[in-house]
Amino acid sequence: MKKDLDLQLGPTESAKKKPEGYFEQSADLLNSLILVLPLLLIYELGLLLTGGETLNGVDFITVFLARNWGLQGILIFNGLLLVAGGVGVYVLKSERGFDPRIVVPVILESTVYALFLGSAILLVMSNIPGLSAGPAGYGLLERVFLSIGAGVNEELVFRLGLYTALAWSFAKFTSEGAAIAGAVVVSSVLFSLVHYVGPTESFEVHSFVYRFLAGGIFCGLFCFRGFAVAVYTHAIYDIYVMVVLPLTG
Repeated sequence: MKKDLDLQLGPTESAKKKPEGYFEQSADLLNSLILVLPLLLIYELGLLLTGGETLNGVDFITVFLARNWGLQGILIFNGLLLVAGGVGVYVLKSERGFDPRIVVPVILESTVYALFLGSAILLVMSNIPGLSAGPAGYGLLERVFLSIGAGVNEELVFRLGLYTALAWSFAKFTSEGAAIAGAVVVSSVLFSLVHYVGPTESFEVHSFVYRFLAGGIFCGLFCFRGFAVAVYTHAIYDIYVMVVLPLTG
């Protein structure tokens, strides 16, 4: 039973056990953090190139750095990320058998999931009030940065952070199934609601339900395929909706 709960809480393999094969390697949490690092750096680069216009709404770290240390703090933070990434790859390769070549299969797998999810929006977008193909006033490159920022930051906050914490907390007071279901529902509700923070979009029941369901799907990916796959799927899905669909009409 404990093993099942660990799976549903997310990728929580023992640090002493080396993950073997593609699926274990890509689902491993430590490996996932390294796999996601390039997307985080691209997002941070986008912030610098756009003067912060592509800041994600739940990117609390960058907001804190900008308010307290300005551009210098952001540059130092990114430098530390690069160093940490290099050290992380070296350590994980030697201690956990991390294979950097899995990044391409992770992207391909995530693209398949994103296209399946994206196909649904082709069927429902025109019938959902309040659901747009992307923020108005942004160019295509800016939308790419926005998409990547959403994938990294929202999965970090709502799946790795909030969902995991809720599932762990609920499991202390109820059954495993109820804990997992409650964590999915609460985290997905908050994930949907956060899109209405600010003046850019008004609340609509249909768009709320759609995003709630999307949050549930991302929870499923996080549980069964790991943090990295959830992040890449989210980012690629947003790029499909915000960049590809507008280009293809």
